[in-house]
Amino acid sequence: MIDVKIRQESWASGRVLLAEDDPNLQPCLTRLLRGAGYEVVVVSHGAEALDVLKAGSAYDLVVTDSRMPHLSGPELVRILRGARHSAIPVVVLSGAPPDPGQIKEWQRLGGVSWILKPFGCRALLGVLAEALGEPTPEEKSWRR
Repeated sequence: MIDVKIRQESWASGRVLLAEDDPNLQPCLTRLLRGAGYEVVVVSHGAEALDVLKAGSAYDLVVTDSRMPHLSGPELVRILRGARHSAIPVVVLSGAPPDPGQIKEWQRLGGVSWILKPFGCRALLGVLAEALGEPTPEEKSWRR
């Protein structure tokens, strides 16, 4: 068997804090984000993400699972919007559509996007780019 390495063109930049408790999804997301060009720090739940942010490290984006032990994604969003990290964009990964009240709260808080699982790689990268105010993968491909 020959191990063929495919060079993936890096088009994204920024430092991402990924809070995901699923041990199978965590490495897949990490590899995808790093392959796209993001610097990724991974934690296993919302409380750990909050600790990392309180420690003073700067991040451009928080990507969080919706349902996690210790502190859920929506709870993390509420805390972040009330703290000094209030402007950091957040993308919530959700296995079920958020209820209308949750969506209204995120709209009121601002800077919160969400995507339903399962999602395609391009779809996720597009949501992250939009959250950061950057061109999506499709927009970048048109510029070449």
